[in-house]
Amino acid sequence: MSRHLSPTPRAGRPSPGLLAAASLALAATASVATASVTVLQVEADGSTATTGIQYAPVEFAGSTTVTSGGVTYYALSAVAPDSTYSGHAATVRDRLLAADGAANPVTDIYCLYASDLLDDYVKTAAESTVAARPALLGNGIKVVNNSWVGSYGTFALDQDAQRRMDYMIAREDLVWVSGAVTDDSYGSPLVWTARNGIAVRGTQAFDPANATYEQVGKRHADLWGPKAASGLDEAASYETPGVAGYAAGLVETATTTAGLGNAQKHQVVKSLLLTGADKTATTSNGFLSWSRETVNNLDVQDGAGRADYQKSLAVLTAGEKAEADVSAGAVVAPAATLDTQGWVWGNLLANGKQAVVVEVAGATLSNLTATLTWDVTQQEKPGNKLDTTDAGVIFANLDLELLPVSFDGSAYTLGDSFGIAGLMSKATDDNVEHLYYNTGTLAAGYYAFVFSNSSGFAQDYGFSYSFDLAAIPEPGVLALLALGGALLLRRRRR
Repeated sequence: MSRHLSPTPRAGRPSPGLLAAASLALAATASVATASVTVLQVEADGSTATTGIQYAPVEFAGSTTVTSGGVTYYALSAVAPDSTYSGHAATVRDRLLAADGAANPVTDIYCLYASDLLDDYVKTAAESTVAARPALLGNGIKVVNNSWVGSYGTFALDQDAQRRMDYMIAREDLVWVSGAVTDDSYGSPLVWTARNGIAVRGTQAFDPANATYEQVGKRHADLWGPKAASGLDEAASYETPGVAGYAAGLVETATTTAGLGNAQKHQVVKSLLLTGADKTATTSNGFLSWSRETVNNLDVQDGAGRADYQKSLAVLTAGEKAEADVSAGAVVAPAATLDTQGWVWGNLLANGKQAVVVEVAGATLSNLTATLTWDVTQQEKPGNKLDTTDAGVIFANLDLELLPVSFDGSAYTLGDSFGIAGLMSKATDDNVEHLYYNTGTLAAGYYAFVFSNSSGFAQDYGFSYSFDLAAIPEPGVLALLALGGALLLRRRRR
């Protein structure tokens, strides 16, 4: 049994070990009907010693495979002949399968007990003095959802676990969604701190600065879940599955739509979700307001805002755009795109720069959002070992900025920085760069989303963007408007 589920419970409340959890399943997208995304649902033990482990949304009753409602469930942890299902897991599963009201494409859900996740797969240092690499989840699993898993109780052990999970995400190309909670009465939660994952807010307390052990990786939430849209206030356990369902829908669309295959990458999925987020607060005591609090234009508690599936889907289906290398301030082909939305799966060379050039023709640009994401991982060592020390961290420093571009008919040349916070993102301790500009407009012309890598090694990344256009009236229309105003003024003077 892992020691991460051992904080002392408060009276009248289940112990953190019973609450500490993860929950997963998925939901679908509207545009495809035949694809399936395989998911992992992780839950804590909700039983007593006499009734067996209850970590799944279905009753296994001694079997390791159960089919129910068109979905096949596989037990990755032990089952008992008299085991019953977990009510928490069943509720989370229902929310995931119903996310966005779309048809459910899920046919396979693997179920895992939270302690076994850390013991048998993450292989944290708390379980062994041998720093073995994490085990493969395998089984075609693409999306993982954890509402949360309790802390080991020390910074060193939590950091080791967090870095191992980041390694797993990068190695297996996983979309790992976790509830972001820092309420110590639940046992200081762990999984949301994984930098490569997606941390989802709920109504439980969340303040990384006050958390006991959370300063091990990520320092902010990424998103609020979809329930906030209707003014509802939901716990992280039930906001998280909505985002996991959205992620599954994006993966499904990317899998089944020609030309969108690269959007299956977990970095792109995360970027799409953050770019599509709605920053308009809607709840009564949850998502109250959004403000720019970090150098990468995120709110510490609310991240990029509330997850919005339709907006993220629109960015995805706008298609992959061509990135170009930047050399000596010049963009080396290809031509600019007129599309107001899109995404990129790319690779930045060591100390390199790339750009996506957009043309704003006959209009002004406003309400711009863009997100660049990439992985932090750890060095592998001989003998199937993993170096989870500071020396083993592989963390590229990427920046994102929107710059003006001049075009002479044959070459694009980058201009000077606008010097506007929302149009530049240069965090040094995060693997997300986020732009958000809603306080004005930019004139018609050419602009470049510029990605910079100041590290001595190449780095894969996911990028997405979206902005609005407002048409500029033709000169003749302006003249008529001016004439009409003059006649009106003359009539009033009479």
